[in-house]
Amino acid sequence: MTCHSIARLIYASFLLGFCLTATGFGQAVLPYGLKTRPDVGPYFDGKVSSVPSQAAVPLSMKPVNAFPNLTFQNPMGISQMPGTDWMVVWEREGTVRSFVKDAASATTNLLLDVSSRCQGWDDCGLLALVFHPNFSLTNATHRHVYLWYTYNPPGLVKGSALARPAGTPYVTCYNRLSRFNMDEEGVILPETELVMIHQKCKTVWHKGSGMFFHPTDGFLYITVGEDFDAKTNTQLVNRSLFGGVLRIDVNMTGGIVSHPIPRQPYNPPTAPGESYTANYYIPNDNPLVGEPNVLEEFYVIGLRSPDEMTLDPVTGRIYISDVGDWGIRGREEINVIEPEEVESQGLLNFEWDKLVGTHTVLAADQDHQLSGRLYANSVTKPPLLEYAHGPLLENSGTAGGAIMGGYVYRGTEQATLLGGKYVFADNMSGRIWTLDESGPTATKTLIANLANGPGANRGQNYLGISSFGLDAAGEMYLCRMSNEGGHIMKLVPNTALQQTLPEKLSTTGLFSSLLYRTPSSKLMPYTLNQPFWSDGALKYRWMAIPTDTTLGFSPTGEWTFPAGSVFVKHFDLPISDVTPTSVRRLETRVLVKTAAGIYGGTYKWQTDKKNASLVENTTFEDIKISIRSVGTLAGYNLGGTTVPAGTSSQSSTKLTIHGAGTGLGSTADQARFNYTKRKGDFDFFVRVENLYASVGGTAANTRVGIVMRQKFDANSPAVGLSVGVTTDPVNKEVTDFRFHTRTSAGGPMVDSPPSVPVSAAYPQVWLRLQRTGHLFIAYTSRNSIDWEEIGRTIQVYPATTDLLWGVTCSSQESAKRAAAIVHLQTNRTQRWTFPGQSACNVCHTATAGWVLGLNTRQLNCTQKYAATKVTDNQLRALNKVGYFTPAVGESAIPTFSKLSSLTNTTSSREDRARSYIDSNCAYCHRPGGVQALWDGRWDTPLVNQGILNANPLRDLGISGAKLIAPADVDHSLIHLRTNALGGHQMPPIGKNRIDKVGVKLLEDWINSLPVAP
Repeated sequence: MTCHSIARLIYASFLLGFCLTATGFGQAVLPYGLKTRPDVGPYFDGKVSSVPSQAAVPLSMKPVNAFPNLTFQNPMGISQMPGTDWMVVWEREGTVRSFVKDAASATTNLLLDVSSRCQGWDDCGLLALVFHPNFSLTNATHRHVYLWYTYNPPGLVKGSALARPAGTPYVTCYNRLSRFNMDEEGVILPETELVMIHQKCKTVWHKGSGMFFHPTDGFLYITVGEDFDAKTNTQLVNRSLFGGVLRIDVNMTGGIVSHPIPRQPYNPPTAPGESYTANYYIPNDNPLVGEPNVLEEFYVIGLRSPDEMTLDPVTGRIYISDVGDWGIRGREEINVIEPEEVESQGLLNFEWDKLVGTHTVLAADQDHQLSGRLYANSVTKPPLLEYAHGPLLENSGTAGGAIMGGYVYRGTEQATLLGGKYVFADNMSGRIWTLDESGPTATKTLIANLANGPGANRGQNYLGISSFGLDAAGEMYLCRMSNEGGHIMKLVPNTALQQTLPEKLSTTGLFSSLLYRTPSSKLMPYTLNQPFWSDGALKYRWMAIPTDTTLGFSPTGEWTFPAGSVFVKHFDLPISDVTPTSVRRLETRVLVKTAAGIYGGTYKWQTDKKNASLVENTTFEDIKISIRSVGTLAGYNLGGTTVPAGTSSQSSTKLTIHGAGTGLGSTADQARFNYTKRKGDFDFFVRVENLYASVGGTAANTRVGIVMRQKFDANSPAVGLSVGVTTDPVNKEVTDFRFHTRTSAGGPMVDSPPSVPVSAAYPQVWLRLQRTGHLFIAYTSRNSIDWEEIGRTIQVYPATTDLLWGVTCSSQESAKRAAAIVHLQTNRTQRWTFPGQSACNVCHTATAGWVLGLNTRQLNCTQKYAATKVTDNQLRALNKVGYFTPAVGESAIPTFSKLSSLTNTTSSREDRARSYIDSNCAYCHRPGGVQALWDGRWDTPLVNQGILNANPLRDLGISGAKLIAPADVDHSLIHLRTNALGGHQMPPIGKNRIDKVGVKLLEDWINSLPVAP
């Protein structure tokens, strides 16, 4: 029997002994913490709004004009020019324009005009533009842009922006992929066009145009439609480049990477050379490489009109939106290519026109027989999501008729509502959705409607949404067509959805004294067994349940709450690691239960503590936290360097260090080392102001870094992070970071660059090395707020052992000496998220029971009640004054589940770890929650939670990853995501700091789990 079980039995006996009246002796019962419940009316006596159902205002977002002073003619896409603040917009009829990324921008610059050879209208025109992956205005080698557009020879372009071409859709034209050079001013030079694909088409429909360079393999991916000719162009891989995804190597790398084009597209004998390809190579791992008589460019087949294709860099997923057919066969599709799926399975086939969505299949005698087509051996892949066509009326209830794919949102401005969600739209209906994969099948959630642009609609629908785009920060834009006034839109929270709370906290009456933060007597305090992690904040909680109403009690699962209930949570943040009692009053959150669900808001406190104001949209504040000074660092020359010797000087926190020697590497180290001794966990970080060679001439490999060493010995075990001398004295741009590890004395130092090049610029270079237990993690930053992990390692040292922490500087050459200026940090910056009014609905969902934390397993613990000065079990106290329906039998309380605090060592490690998962994960990870196929709730037995040795939906690139891999922390994604910040972090929003204690608990629990035989 565990200590936890014994404690429960003791408590049960104690409670029963006092709750039963001993009639023979007249002994009183154990005092109750509450004598009466507060008298409070619904919605805190009407001081907060009793709003109608959210169904009356269902849309969470609305489109607004991102650049209200600018108009465009049929904008088809938008992107930011790398390394600049210029946004670039391309227009259907063949022009490219740029402007400064500023909402006040009022002028554009013409970068390119190929309208004389660009066939516009319908699905045609200048449809896509991408920059070379190594694009830089300062480097002519890769100053290239790639355009996917519809070509007609000058003089043969038909129609205009105002006149549809005669004979539509049957207008002869060409799909063309071309590379153009750009000059140093950012102007695209039309005379430099290098044609790569020139494919003859019969129509102006179904051109495709999804295009991107893959960040991992560097290849160019392009979607191509089937030219409105399913009988000739679908499923065929030996004739023409239609109806799929193409994948090519524009760098013509050769060797083991790629090879020359082996086959040209089909050309009739009467028109040789009408279609051709050139000036690129075929990747060697394309699925059709080596097959006889095929076009090896094909990566995926079976697409009809794939207007958009984007890649989510976090998950590696490729999303393709495919516009469907008309009539009863009409289905709009979102198709997904998973990372490495083609490489592992072969040619993927989305099966147009054998399948239409998943609902219509061609008759068996037609399958593989139409027009004698050659069908490639392929792997069928159904769409992730589909929806039907309907009557294409502007405000009808139907979904629409021309899907426009978007992006997975990874920006910051709308992270609360859109973070991690795929956003897409329909050109015909103007509806904008997010993809929801939380159920057995994917669905879409309507978030906004976009009305048509100005002017007459000269087609179907050339006043609606044409595409999405991103800027360099990952913020999302929508292009809305119009030949009279096209606009670039963005999504913002819909304030109509944000139910009303008073603008000032003082108006709510929730506190009788704001200055002293004294809660109203109408509020009932409560506490939790295991609180949700909130970046180290101190939290206080109260509830106001209307008189004459009750909570729906359940010993397991979630409680229910009457409409008009109000919940309050207050946050204080410790702002000194040296003086823990020094705190900053941050915010008070208010949650209101309505008949339909919940709404809420955040009040941000003034610094004078006299009032707090309602936050409309999610905002952030960077707060300085005082840390313990490392003091004066002692100096030491590692490795016995001779000429010239290293020296250093320190003034307060500014360290000037001169270092000689060959650096940290191999089995010996030479460097100047300024150090301090520390035991146990330590977080050491510095800002590098400058780094240069000072004696003996230029030292091209000069390095400065931070390091932990076990000993001074040259080949001591060590962990470190260093950065090199800049090669650009003007911009002082640095890309040469290295993570150093030596796990055993005498072994080699392993130098690892980051997986993706990291850029920084002196004097804005922060280096950080953090020890938590046996885990060492190195980070870098450009602002001391947003830290990017460079590397991590496990090295085992007793917590009582002094280790050497400090700064190293070396010239990497024995006869030269380098110098660095380094600032030791006396504070750290912690970003705090103040959620906007719409943010409450992200976590407080119907599936989670609307109100989080108020349940039996959390409240089954004691609290001292101020009014009675009695410490009592919360369930017992609340039950006594009539809060519960049904009423609770007191003798049953000790048998109810209770979560265990992660610091409560009287509970088993498993109890504490599962309690932590329940508190921090289970509001989403439960049946009906997010699509992750596991259940984080404490009430679900461990063997049924689906986490032990369970395969994740996405392995984040970790081969053999499991949700929890017993005795294997490195392959346990629940641990890894809890121990992460950024795109892979969990929880996904509102987290800016890792819970070191919680991460260590998960690590210890995972390591204790038995490995299955």
